[in-house]
Amino acid sequence: MSNKEFPDVAEAREKVLRDALKPFADAADLYDPDEGDGSMADWADDGITIGHLRAARVALGPNDVEGDAGMDAVQEQHRK
Repeated sequence: MSNKEFPDVAEAREKVLRDALKPFADAADLYDPDEGDGSMADWADDGITIGHLRAARVALGPNDVEGDAGMDAVQEQHRK
């Protein structure tokens, strides 16, 4: 079963993923610029690290992140 056969399902899945990731990507803005703190825990002790927040922002892509931080994050992820 491919996404080409069920474009509505793929679009719905993408929306769910974007909606779920958006708060994490937005929260990553609180921790910019990257100061080598990617392994530090964020504000809550829930297992989510600053690195997780930044990865969520990258997953959303540069079109969903305001400013240059989104594009910078995507370019940084591709360098790794």
